[in-house]
Amino acid sequence: MVFEHRAESRDRETAVSGPQTTELQFTHNIIKKQQRKLFVVVVVVVVVVVVVVVVVVVVVVVVVVSVVVVVVIVVVVVVVVVVVVVVVVAVVVVVTVVVPVVVVVTVVVALNFYHSSSVSLAIGLEAKMMVVERQWLPVDVIATDAVKDGRFDAVVLVTDTTGSLRDGLSFLKAPVEAYTKVDSSAVSKAVLILSGVVPSGRLIWSPTGPLYRDYDDVRRFADAAKAGLTRSTQAGSKKPLLVIPSGGPFQTATMVATLGALDFLYVPLELREVGEKPKVEMMGVWYLDLDTGMAELNQTLHVETGRIVARDIAGTDPERMAPPQVETYVREVFRDTEVEVR
Repeated sequence: MVFEHRAESRDRETAVSGPQTTELQFTHNIIKKQQRKLFVVVVVVVVVVVVVVVVVVVVVVVVVVSVVVVVVIVVVVVVVVVVVVVVVVAVVVVVTVVVPVVVVVTVVVALNFYHSSSVSLAIGLEAKMMVVERQWLPVDVIATDAVKDGRFDAVVLVTDTTGSLRDGLSFLKAPVEAYTKVDSSAVSKAVLILSGVVPSGRLIWSPTGPLYRDYDDVRRFADAAKAGLTRSTQAGSKKPLLVIPSGGPFQTATMVATLGALDFLYVPLELREVGEKPKVEMMGVWYLDLDTGMAELNQTLHVETGRIVARDIAGTDPERMAPPQVETYVREVFRDTEVEVR
């Protein structure tokens, strides 16, 4: 009886708890579904937040890079514009100020010395030449009508061919032709000929080359004179005599050759200031007619004076010849003259 009663009790408990268990399971399933939905929502929110953060970071980086690139481009453009402006201003200043000043100073110096000199003969002309020589020229330049002048230790002969050696120069023809027969290169370069026809024994033959082609001009005499002076100084000459035969296609050949020789002897201003000496002690120029030659040489020296001033101003180191130094130099050039510098 007891056992039956217990069995009945269990059956009643089972009958009662059955509906309760079903309800609990249903509730539990609902909770699980809600948890899954909540998890999905959280995951979606996290993904969206991450995507938004990444997009914001990318946008910020792009903006920063773009700003930096724009700033760099602007800076480069500004620098280029500034450099171009500075270069243009410098070119304008050089073209409008420095070049005209050099040209004006050169012309005024040459004209001043030329017009203030005596164009008569003898003592007055010679004295004025000596003033120009001491102040500006690298060496004393002397006019002579004697190729065999004993004051000179070398004769520099500048011409195109030996056919032009006449009017007192024919005695130079034989040694030159004899040398060119044994050395064919002598027709294209300056050579030293040892000959007793001149007192020093040094005869420098410096050919100009052809003079009658359509592109030949008087500058060949300047180049040949430089080459001849170069060879004479290499031979140890300190007192060369420059000889240019008269006649030929260029009337100014002697003047141009003399200017070429003086250009070779020019000593830059910086070197003169530290005591640099010229390559020779004096130079002579031969003229067939001495009176006419002295007048021409005087004019040549005045032209060279202006060229020296131009070289000193335009060819000197920029620090040495800065604008204030140019003013000081120009005032010194025209000191004790009728030219007023303002």
